[in-house]
Amino acid sequence: MLAVVDMFKSPFLFGGARKSVSRRCRPGLHHGKEVKAVPLVALAEPSRGPVAASFTGPNAGLTALDPKYSADSRESDVQIADTKNWDRPSEFAYGISVSLYEEDRSPGAAPPPTPSLPEEARGPATTSVGDPVADVFGVQVRENVAVLAIADGVGWGQKPRLAARCAVRAVMEHVTASLPEIRQNPTSHALSKVLVEAVTEKAQELILEHNGTLTTLSAAVVCELTTPGEWGLFVVAVGDSPVYVYCPHSRKVVDVTVGTHPSDGERDVRNSGGSLGPSLGTKPDLENLTGCVLYIL
Repeated sequence: MLAVVDMFKSPFLFGGARKSVSRRCRPGLHHGKEVKAVPLVALAEPSRGPVAASFTGPNAGLTALDPKYSADSRESDVQIADTKNWDRPSEFAYGISVSLYEEDRSPGAAPPPTPSLPEEARGPATTSVGDPVADVFGVQVRENVAVLAIADGVGWGQKPRLAARCAVRAVMEHVTASLPEIRQNPTSHALSKVLVEAVTEKAQELILEHNGTLTTLSAAVVCELTTPGEWGLFVVAVGDSPVYVYCPHSRKVVDVTVGTHPSDGERDVRNSGGSLGPSLGTKPDLENLTGCVLYIL
């Protein structure tokens, strides 16, 4: 699964520079278990302008919780996080989910879900073992701020996918609803507090409300700082859904969510390290909950 904001192509983020841009990831990645672990920096006021791009998937993605949305169009007259159309990808804001499980060749296998690809780019219709895919992504871009979320339901089936859909939707709704609050106090701590609330409270509440099971969740915001030409990527994650940044200047990929991984570096695909949903009774498992920030010059 992949949700992408290409900050170097966006006509909104970074002032729309489509010429060659040599941006750098500032040395040092900050991460910790509390909001105060994030360095206090001033943010530019988040844009009050319209949404430039919004996309979710696979299939209905975060819109699946609302019966007024169509699984085919992801568009309705009902707004979710200030957006009626969640099928507006672009060259600078996109997402995709592809199952890596083997093809299901058993007799009577159910038809596959519609992949998050343009029709002309889709391959032969197949069904994978483990369908439905429990991955969910959402991405939304405004003039100087972008919100991204990815969730991976723990296990196979409808309930893990439902949990992932609830988690991504809760992030989008809470961050969007909190933009006026952040405008009044545009700091990294205020933004990180909103992300922590979205992950540990709002997502958890929505999962329990819809009787979902367990899911990982990574919520991220890219926003402009007050220092001219500087931007920040702020992430709050639980479980093992990593967030990466590709730095064109160094041609390196930075794992922003390294703080969620085991301290010994040994990652076990059978253990997510933490999860939302009824993991500990009705409470989430926040063992590896981590806040992270990376600055981009």
